[in-house]
Amino acid sequence: MAVLHECLQTGATSTGVIGWLNANAGAVTGIATAALAILTGVYVFLTMKIAGAALEQTRLMARAQDAVRREREHARSRHVRHLIGELDQLTFPLLEPQLMPRGVPWTPDELEDLRVLAAAVEGTDERAVSQALRALRELASFAALLYARGSSAVSAPERFTWNENLQAARAALRVLAGEPH
Repeated sequence: MAVLHECLQTGATSTGVIGWLNANAGAVTGIATAALAILTGVYVFLTMKIAGAALEQTRLMARAQDAVRREREHARSRHVRHLIGELDQLTFPLLEPQLMPRGVPWTPDELEDLRVLAAAVEGTDERAVSQALRALRELASFAALLYARGSSAVSAPERFTWNENLQAARAALRVLAGEPH
C-alpha cells in the first residue's frame, strides 16, 4: 500500500511541461483562443480582399464583353449602311431595259459578312437578315443572268421582280439599320 501512495503523490506533483500546462490550463486556453481569433480575423480579411478582387475582375470582364458587343453592333451597322449605299447605286424603279445594271456592287463575301455579323450580334432580327440576303442574292443572280444573255431582253415581269427585290432588300436592310421602314 505504501507503493500506491507514493505513485499517487508522484502523479499529483508532476514536473516539467506537463506540470506547467496543468498548473496554467486557464491561461493556455485563453492564449490559444486569442491566437485562433487573430488567425480567423486574418483569414476573414484575406477572404474579403480575394472576394473584392474577384468582384472587380467580374466587372472588368462584363465591361470587356460589353465593349465586344458594342463593336460587333457597330460593325454590323457599318456593313448594313454600306449595303444600303450600294443598293442606292442601282436603278429603281427599273422601267427601261437599257437602264439595267451590268452587275451589282456587292460581292458574295459581303453577303456572307452580313450573315456572320448578324449572327454575332444578339437580338438581330433574323427574319430581316434572311429577307435581305435572299433579295440581294436574287438581284445579283438576275443581273448576272441578264448580263450573260444581253441587256435588251428584259421582260416586264423581270423588271417587276427586280423592283420587288430591290424594295425588299432596302426594307430589310433598313430594319437591320434600325430605321423606320
